[in-house]
Amino acid sequence: MELIKKLLFFVFVIFILFLFIWALFLPKTEISQTIAKAIKSQSKRSDLSFKGVVVSEISNGTKYWEIRAKTSDLNNDNNTVILKDTNGSFFEKNKAELNFISPEIVWKMDKKEIKMKQPFGFDSKSKNKVKKLLNNSRQNIFNLPDKDGAGYYFKARDLTWKQKENKISCKGNIWFRRNKIIGYAQTLKSDIKFAHVLLGGDPKIVITKPQVTTIEAMYFEFNGPKDTIMAHGDITILSGSAKAYGKVGDYDLINELVTLKGNVKLEQEKSSLTGEIITYSVKNDRFEISGKSKAIIGGDKL
Repeated sequence: MELIKKLLFFVFVIFILFLFIWALFLPKTEISQTIAKAIKSQSKRSDLSFKGVVVSEISNGTKYWEIRAKTSDLNNDNNTVILKDTNGSFFEKNKAELNFISPEIVWKMDKKEIKMKQPFGFDSKSKNKVKKLLNNSRQNIFNLPDKDGAGYYFKARDLTWKQKENKISCKGNIWFRRNKIIGYAQTLKSDIKFAHVLLGGDPKIVITKPQVTTIEAMYFEFNGPKDTIMAHGDITILSGSAKAYGKVGDYDLINELVTLKGNVKLEQEKSSLTGEIITYSVKNDRFEISGKSKAIIGGDKL
C-alpha cells in the first residue's frame, strides 16, 4: 500500500513537471510569433476604432473646427485619425462660419492639419436649406436658389486646412456658387468666412440670370464685404452674339455692372469696336464702350 502511494506521488510530480515545462518553453515561440504578427498588422491598421464621435481642434481657448463622424480610426504610429461619413464646421473667433460634408477626413494631429475628400461646403445662412435637401433624396443638392445674394456653396475633389493659417485650399473639379453666379475652376483658396476667395486653374464664372453670360480670365478674386469680383488677365465676356475682351475687369454684384479696362475690344457679328473702357450691364444685357475708340463694321474701319 505504501509503495502504491509513493508511486502515485511520483507520477503526480512527473505530471506537474511536464505541465511546468510545457507552459514555460513550448508556448513561448507561438506567443512571440503571435505578438510579432499582431505588431506587423497593427502598422497597417488603426490602434483604436470608435463609432459615433465628435472631435474638435481647440488651441489657447480658440476653437478652429468641429467634426462629427460615424466612424473613426486612430493610428498612433503616424499620429493620424481617419474620420468617415462626416459633417462639421470651421470656426472664426469661436463662431461657426463654414459648414461641410465629406465622406472621409484625415486629421494629422501633430501637424494640426486636416485633409478632406470630396467636400461639399456651405455657409451658416444656407445650413437649414442644405439640411432640407439632404433629407429629400429627389432633390439635387447643388440646385440651391439664393435670396438677396445671401449664401454660398462649393464642392471640390480635395480640401486642405492648416491651423497656422486657418484658411482652406481646394483642388480639382471645383464648383462654386453665390447668388446668380456659378464658378468653375481647378483651384480655390479662401478664408473661413469666404470674405476673400481666389479662383484659379482655367477658371470661369457663369451669370445665370436674366440671361446666360460667361466670363473667363486667368484668375478671379471674390470680395465678399464689397460684393465685387475682380478678373485678371486676358478676360473674355460672352453674352449672346457679343464678345468683349480686356486685361482687367471687375463685376459689381449689387449694381450688376461689369467694367473692362486695358486694350478692350468688343465684337458682335461682323463688327468690332476698340476703346479704353467697356461697361456691360448684366441686368439689361447691354455693352457700352468709352474713351478713344475705333469701329470696324463689316470689315471697313470707321
